Amino acid sequence: MIFALIFAKLVVLLSAPGDLLFIESDIREVNSSEWMESVQIVYIDSGSILAVEGTLAPSDVNWEIVDVAPVYLDNYRILYLAQCNGIIPPVPGEIILTTDEFVLIKLERATAELVAIPDIGFLRPLRVHKTKFASPVQNTSRADTVLVDEMVAMVSEESITDFVEQLEGYGTRYMTSPQYDAAADWADTMMASYGLATEQQTFFYNGDSMSNVIGEIVGVENPEKIYIICGHLDSISGNPSVAPGADDNGSGSASVIEAARVMSSYTFRNTVRFVLFAAEEAWMVGSEYYVEDAVQEGDDIQGAINLDMILYAPSVVDSVYIPYDDQSEALAIAAGEQFEKYSPSIFTRVTYEPSAPSDQASFWQYGYKAIEVAEASVDQIWGGYNPHYHKATDLLINYLPSMPYGTDMVRASVGLLATLAEPIDQSSIEDSPSNPMSFDIYPNPCTTGSVTIKAEGFSPNGREFLLYDLSGRTVGSGSLDDSGETQLDLQNLPAGVYSILSRDMESSAVRVVLIK
Repeated sequence: MIFALIFAKLVVLLSAPGDLLFIESDIREVNSSEWMESVQIVYIDSGSILAVEGTLAPSDVNWEIVDVAPVYLDNYRILYLAQCNGIIPPVPGEIILTTDEFVLIKLERATAELVAIPDIGFLRPLRVHKTKFASPVQNTSRADTVLVDEMVAMVSEESITDFVEQLEGYGTRYMTSPQYDAAADWADTMMASYGLATEQQTFFYNGDSMSNVIGEIVGVENPEKIYIICGHLDSISGNPSVAPGADDNGSGSASVIEAARVMSSYTFRNTVRFVLFAAEEAWMVGSEYYVEDAVQEGDDIQGAINLDMILYAPSVVDSVYIPYDDQSEALAIAAGEQFEKYSPSIFTRVTYEPSAPSDQASFWQYGYKAIEVAEASVDQIWGGYNPHYHKATDLLINYLPSMPYGTDMVRASVGLLATLAEPIDQSSIEDSPSNPMSFDIYPNPCTTGSVTIKAEGFSPNGREFLLYDLSGRTVGSGSLDDSGETQLDLQNLPAGVYSILSRDMESSAVRVVLIK
């Protein structure tokens, strides 16, 4: 969810000769109007539009001019009434429009910096909405439901809990902190350990370097068709140096990594990407960078599933909030169907809400289909639904009673993603974490400086195991004792992914992840 305490650079998005208009209409009712072809949309919510006037004036709708030409988007910011509990504080400019949902502020001076109000956070900038892409409605009829069922069954509450605990353990994942970089490295390492091709997409924001983390399983029949599961990796609180962010958004990040874990053993017709974004708390900076790059690369993104805060369930009836925009209804309905199938105890709220602020909004902005999966709407969150939101108390211990709910949220999301990606068979990826030999390696991931190998079911005495780094260099070894155990010392090795292989047996290497 959205908040931050620093100022950062934005690109000036638009200057245009037309007036700035407020149009009272659901965009779905006017999308085909001739005048819509000439205006430039800069903001959409469920019942209104802000747009820069074109050659044709709006017709058959109520509209008004809220500011005269020329229009520069860096002159304006939006403050949601839910952000301030309906009590409008002193603002850095003039309020030129008041609606039931928000006020539009014309700043005292135009700036390309993000603008914050103390104790409330950043004001939302206006951003250009691009032309919609002509992509077909998702066809899920070819999905092998048996394989999807297998993947959903593999989703583990214990695994998700471990991932959230790891992310919380950084203390903060504030976007400009070294702890964020460490968390990004860990997430990259985890996805690589599952055999995924990974990348850290680095960009500069307000002079600071930060990275989105991307893992990918390339489709074997339609590699150009891409489905995404994503969440933001950064966290925030009133004191950014203490921002554990277990729910916001360690829960969504853990879900993405868990999806990568369970889906890595399968092949799919379509390409699947697992993406963790930086700087969502500064109004979706990392996801906007990612999506803009995807547009430039011509990526055919068929749908994106964004998970943001999925652990808190205080009500008697558990629920999930799934907002969508005017082009994403079919994807949202498909999500509801997966919740009904795999997580029927969760009441599903599929809601048209094109102003919902999280990383799915960056996909909407550039014309891609996307939805959010969340424990509550942003109005509820800002209204105090989760008492730990953006606080130092956003800790795993406060969500342990609702971990079954969070796990069910992940199960339905994996079911949706796998169905869309169309699984064909189990993967032949080498060096996967599955262990074909009768020995166990623990702990894995390793944070203790050594791992134990324990053999079962064959004569173990003297069997030697070798430890390799990713370059293939031997960096350790150990021989089993009479009890069938040995320890490999990792104390002096850098964090990363290593492989363990038996010297004198035919076996696949087993990956071990070292975290420091």
